Amino acid sequence: DEWERELERLTNRFQQEMQVKKRRPDSEIGALTLRHQQERADLEKNMTLRRDKKKESLTRKMLEHESHEMMELIQERRSEYMAGSSLFLDGEDAPPYPARAPQPQPPLVSKFHIYTDPAEFTDVAQEDQKTFTDLVRQLVGRCASDVEKARTIFRWITVKNLNNIQFDDNLRGDSPLGLLRGIKHGTESYSKSAGYQPGVRFEDNRFRNSWNAVYVAGAWRFVQCNWGARHLVNAKDAPKPGNRGKSDNPREFIYEFFPLQPDWQLLKTPITLHDFEELPFVRSLFFRYGLYFSDPNTKAVMYTDSTGAATMRIAMPSHMQSSLIFHYNLKFYDTEGDGFDGVSLKRFVMQSVVSNVVSFRVHAPCSGAFLLDIFANAVTPREYLTGEPMKFKSVCKFKTVMVPLPDCASGEWGPTKATRLFGLVPITHQEALVFAGRELEIQFRMSRPLADFMATLHKNSVDEKRLSKYVQQNFKKKSFLPELIQRERELDIF
Repeated sequence: DEWERELERLTNRFQQEMQVKKRRPDSEIGALTLRHQQERADLEKNMTLRRDKKKESLTRKMLEHESHEMMELIQERRSEYMAGSSLFLDGEDAPPYPARAPQPQPPLVSKFHIYTDPAEFTDVAQEDQKTFTDLVRQLVGRCASDVEKARTIFRWITVKNLNNIQFDDNLRGDSPLGLLRGIKHGTESYSKSAGYQPGVRFEDNRFRNSWNAVYVAGAWRFVQCNWGARHLVNAKDAPKPGNRGKSDNPREFIYEFFPLQPDWQLLKTPITLHDFEELPFVRSLFFRYGLYFSDPNTKAVMYTDSTGAATMRIAMPSHMQSSLIFHYNLKFYDTEGDGFDGVSLKRFVMQSVVSNVVSFRVHAPCSGAFLLDIFANAVTPREYLTGEPMKFKSVCKFKTVMVPLPDCASGEWGPTKATRLFGLVPITHQEALVFAGRELEIQFRMSRPLADFMATLHKNSVDEKRLSKYVQQNFKKKSFLPELIQRERELDIF
């Protein structure tokens, strides 16, 4: 209506001016026509902007109204259910759910105190609803706790293939549709997501992602819907839903996501963007296995020492030592090359395990930057020995700013592997790296009978057969006696 009135006013003014100037030269009439066309275009532009702002204001008010209505509905249904089922918390009625969003602050207890059952809601409502309030009413009407409500809504979001939904580019990020669009595209904050490499600075709009928080059990807790949605939608087979995407520990969450507002980091001591860039690049699987860095000052970029070496150490929980197997891959940082002068870069890494710490010692073959990708998988010794297929998944990456090791059996070095697979317990040497004189005796104790042993000695550019005379083995003592004449030789025991 306002647009029509303004357009009518502009047209009447133009006609009046044309009546006055109808006897003027054609050039003046043409200029008047051009001015009218420009004024009409400006009017259309301004009215469109005003209309969009008005529409945005109405949408915001509608969303605020629905959000408030939703909060009241959740609180009302919760009270009705608790009263009807005679359920009470600590002998009192359940504390009321806040009518307005509380200020962000670190949670007092971890998710393990409020959530222990890994089972998911596998059946969620799929019927179309006209409003988000109706949808939430249908989803959480039978839920008894805040955690169950969050799990149900999370499940509904993750089973939707958002790639098939088109979203407007001007959606507000804090609106329901804006949240779903953020899961699809990711635009809310910095994230060490797909394509990111350790050491990269956040200087542009790359690596933007969204994160979400839900207020449950009296505190704000992170819920990463992106992980769960992509985990379920991208699976080729019907996946078994797990605990992926649930409430995340802020101290773990900060390794991958950097909320721009310090309060929303939910940390007692927020970090800066520079601190975030220096944190090691770890995957969610890193924390799922309970891994942690034995050196709390471990950085994403490791610099070699005066000998051209750098060591990365990862600790694992005691209950995972018998089943967790690691692997690695080394390549040049800026290219896909994984060899140097015809030698695989894997031979420049020594992997070993001592107690609950796995170490990766890298020796640089030349100056430059390298990318160390560390993988892990939990398998049983039977699966390992029978050669069943094992799929290792990346748990962390490092940039290393590194003379190859001899060509031995790939993978883990040191006696821990022999203990885990064959029950050979080291007596004399616990480490993978041994410094010795001309002669060296390495003793093991057999915890169970073994049929046979074989030991081989390796050295770069020397035939393995020439070195075989320098290795002696004594089964009665359950020991092996390699005589080392030159440096940088390695012993394989089978």
